[in-house]
Amino acid sequence: MNEACALDKRIADFLNRVNSFLSDESSLANSFSMAEQELKNTYVSTHEEVHSAICGLALIYLDNIDTPKAMNLIKTLISSTYSYIASRNNENLHKYLLTSISEYLIRILGIFGAIYGDSVKSNSDKLAFDIAQESAKFRSKIRILGIDIKNHELLSLCDEFRDVNMFNLGVKIEDREKSSTVIISTKEELEKERETNRLLAEKQKLLKEEKMRKREEDAEKKLREMVPPNELFLKETDKYSKFDEHGFPILDAEGNPISKSALKKIKKILERHTALYEKHCPGKCD
Repeated sequence: MNEACALDKRIADFLNRVNSFLSDESSLANSFSMAEQELKNTYVSTHEEVHSAICGLALIYLDNIDTPKAMNLIKTLISSTYSYIASRNNENLHKYLLTSISEYLIRILGIFGAIYGDSVKSNSDKLAFDIAQESAKFRSKIRILGIDIKNHELLSLCDEFRDVNMFNLGVKIEDREKSSTVIISTKEELEKERETNRLLAEKQKLLKEEKMRKREEDAEKKLREMVPPNELFLKETDKYSKFDEHGFPILDAEGNPISKSALKKIKKILERHTALYEKHCPGKCD
């Protein structure tokens, strides 16, 4: 059930995001390059394979529809479209291609009883989106002006408008270089998403810190392993007070001869260290 809800949210977010791009002419273009061709190929293959999964008697006997395969294909198409959008840095997106993909998903998902798009939007929903879209456009102009004139107070107000005012109304604004993407949701959903992102960022920070700590430990370990065997114990004056000509401890910190059991342990430590030293500095042992 949780997986179905997650997929439903992913599809709804995707369609909202694409709709936001399509509503902003400044982010659209008609140029067709390799990136568009790759996305088109994915779209065409998805169309064909999904059709194969639900064609023929499957349309009459719904239990014959290969739903998991169809959903996986749809998820792949969504991921490919997101990758395309990211590769274009959210700008100069091919209008016809995005429109085709959006309309196709709405149509094909309707076969499975999942209704998305304008067919489930009331006039008030459309009005709310239009108002949010125009508000975001106005904010983008103010934000760009603030960047140009280096007015930090103006930029701070733009952030507050996005992160507090619109957020509390259930409107998510994602900044792009010259405009913004608007997604209509609910305050509760946005709070969940913000908390999820916070936890993810915290986890990534901890992983980064752990990786850095491990790298530092490995570097320190390697430096210790490169200490010549005859110098290994010389700095441990809190444990030993006298050493022989090879740097081997012979008296403990109190000036007493080191016990046989302690000497045995020291010899084992020295043997292991000598082997590691030879590995890092071959031929340098006496």
